[in-house]
Amino acid sequence: MNDLVDNNIKGIYIDTITGEEKYVHLGDQVNIIRSNSITAVQRKSDREKNLIHGFNSDKTYVKIYDEAIPVLQKYLTPPEFKLVICLAPHVNFEDCIIRKNTRINGDPLNLKDICSLFGYKYDYGRKMIRNLINKGILAKVDVGSIYKEYDNNKTEVYLVNPFIYFR
Repeated sequence: MNDLVDNNIKGIYIDTITGEEKYVHLGDQVNIIRSNSITAVQRKSDREKNLIHGFNSDKTYVKIYDEAIPVLQKYLTPPEFKLVICLAPHVNFEDCIIRKNTRINGDPLNLKDICSLFGYKYDYGRKMIRNLINKGILAKVDVGSIYKEYDNNKTEVYLVNPFIYFR
């Protein structure tokens, strides 16, 4: 207590971990950390220790613009909306083509593939795709080859509107 008479000492605090008395001198900076703050920091540290680094790093994903969803719900029928959402995993991020395997630039899905994938009868699937094309969700494009020997080979591909999906 005699130390308190010294004008440079402005206070005493007790270290709750060690129980030791410590003096606060003039000019010292003191940060008061409350027990609930310590608990929060410990919880955060525990969460970080339990993180699995690289989790889902081998997975692909598709993003759909937030603004597009209510517009799609307004202008599409429920089956069309469902198809648009179900096509999302098949959108290739490099070219917006609907493909069998988007990780390795798989073959484009044709109408028959789409019908088979979603269990549609061909006529129903053709109608659904045609409606999505007419509404600007999909585009059907004939793609040729850059090689002369394959000049007659044209492939029909479906592109998605890049203002709806992106990877």
